[in-house]
Amino acid sequence: MNRKLSLLLLAGVMIVTMTACKRTSNLNNGKNMENLNLTAGWDKTFPKSDKVIHSKVTFTNRYGITLAADMYVQEDTTGKLPAIAVCGPFGAVKEQAAGLYAQTMAERGFLTIAFDPSYTGESGGEPRHMVSPDINTEDFSAAVDFLVTNDKVDSERVGIIGICGWGGLAINAAAADPRIKATVASTMYDMSRVSANGYFDTDDNAEARNALRKTLAEQRTEDFRNGFPKPGGGVPDELPADAPQFFKDYHAYYKTRRGYHKRSLNSNQGRNATGAIPFINFPLMSRADEIENAVLVIHGEKAHSRYFSEDAFKKLKGGNKELMIIPGANHTDLYDNLAVIPFDKMERFFRAEFDRTAGFPTNPNSQTKPGTEAKEPMQDDGIVRLSKIEVYPQHLDEYMKYAAEVGEISLRTEPGVLTMYAVCEKENPCRITILETYASREAYGKHIASEHFQKYKQGTLHMIKTLVLSDQTPLNPANRITNFIE
Repeated sequence: MNRKLSLLLLAGVMIVTMTACKRTSNLNNGKNMENLNLTAGWDKTFPKSDKVIHSKVTFTNRYGITLAADMYVQEDTTGKLPAIAVCGPFGAVKEQAAGLYAQTMAERGFLTIAFDPSYTGESGGEPRHMVSPDINTEDFSAAVDFLVTNDKVDSERVGIIGICGWGGLAINAAAADPRIKATVASTMYDMSRVSANGYFDTDDNAEARNALRKTLAEQRTEDFRNGFPKPGGGVPDELPADAPQFFKDYHAYYKTRRGYHKRSLNSNQGRNATGAIPFINFPLMSRADEIENAVLVIHGEKAHSRYFSEDAFKKLKGGNKELMIIPGANHTDLYDNLAVIPFDKMERFFRAEFDRTAGFPTNPNSQTKPGTEAKEPMQDDGIVRLSKIEVYPQHLDEYMKYAAEVGEISLRTEPGVLTMYAVCEKENPCRITILETYASREAYGKHIASEHFQKYKQGTLHMIKTLVLSDQTPLNPANRITNFIE
């Protein structure tokens, strides 16, 4: 089929669709909304901030489902504000991690909403507790519809945050909706991949998938006979002693006072048992490489799910994409652990990208480049060191690969690692000197405890002939050496 004919056919479909829309007047712009039962009181899993105003709002998606959201905004704000829509984790509700993110970002000057996705929490949609990669991606764009038409919002400064399974959906939404000027995916799950392949891709084969499809098909038949869907089960009340650590981490969040909520699917009966059906054959993020606006992917170093973020990041193209690994953090630390969630970084990221897409110049004094975490200032107990290494000649090439990897990851992901500049002697390339600077003793401690440094240390022990660590005193402490990942 030639291009001209394809365009004519597409135009014909659009004309028919537009005519139908005019005839039914069913673009829900505040009319024809479902009547939702919204909780009046504060029922979040986190304390209410006295710095922001909280209110309930509703809006509809393209499928006519009414979504419920909590809106957060600072008191006495003037002018149009930058805005962020937040959702996740998958199976959670807006009263949990999403609300904490939204409230915290509102304290920093953004107008934010944390919303319940379709079929979940206080939002509408029947039957309850369903999931859909298409409709749930649409939920993000519906939130953007609400924000860009809000009188308090600068429509050119709207972004989204997706947590856990909603991180993958956030990237999917960003690929479909260029109104989303900046996207954060935090402690991300790829729901298509885990549904189709199992954890860690252990069932990534046709035989396993066909067995799963058969089980799900039988459940559909049973659900139809019964007239209602079977719940899939959330996090169980008790775990066996040999449960994987990440199951224990989920239990510590969803089943305790820390994160339990009565409307949370993960805290209770879970999503419908057939929820995996659409994700098995639906490749989320298949157009991630075409996202032009900025994306920040954040994950914990110790998270079982880290591979989802690292592999998703590989699909992203352009200098405005970043991967930030939080040293020592597990998957659920990024739900509510204020000590590790990088809100400072997220604020800088959104503000810089909103300014850039709006045509404002970026700060010329910025000490970061795309993909590199902003650096901490040098403290009084900062470290300046020369690491003098001699490598056995037969291992030199292999050693250089390890050294390049640990240097790149350290500079990109550790705010306290300021410099790693390596040179070798012209006469003897096996003699290597690395200038290392660390913002503080604490930053150095985090560095040597990191997974990437331990990989380097253990992998190169047999390659190193001699090692001398020589701490230095700067003659002019005001001078600062920086190097970036290009």
